[in-house]
Amino acid sequence: MLKKASIIAGAALALGLALGAPAAAMADPYAPVPGEQTQSVAPGATVTLTTAGWLPGELITITYPDSFTLAASTTTTASGSGTSAVSFATGSSSGTFSVVFTGATSGTVSFSVTVDPALAYTGTPDPTPYLWLGGGLAVLGAAAIVTVVAVRRQNAKESAGV
Repeated sequence: MLKKASIIAGAALALGLALGAPAAAMADPYAPVPGEQTQSVAPGATVTLTTAGWLPGELITITYPDSFTLAASTTTTASGSGTSAVSFATGSSSGTFSVVFTGATSGTVSFSVTVDPALAYTGTPDPTPYLWLGGGLAVLGAAAIVTVVAVRRQNAKESAGV
């Protein structure tokens, strides 16, 4: 009975390998995958999109909002990764846009980029109030020193009997 079960198990394993191996050999080894799929950017800023899993050296066409093809495409590296910087104009309307990388043979990858005007402020604070505060503290410090010196001189004169 044990011998019969072993033969049936061996036959099932052989059948599984015979049917499964050709399917695995025919599978597409290049399936592109995105890096960070969702990103936010301020109007006028640039976002870098990265993918991997492409056919090495494959040309990727990049399209974004309303099927507008960007002037710059990218070519994947020898390891099958691709990177592209996508710029959004200063006057870009806010919202979420789909940026699509399409390869000639490997397929397609989509990214979601949100243009958010609230992210636009990237400047430094105005230093003027801090300069006034620093100057005011310096004047108060100098006045305190002058007052202490004057009081000590007055006390020294009084104790000397002048």
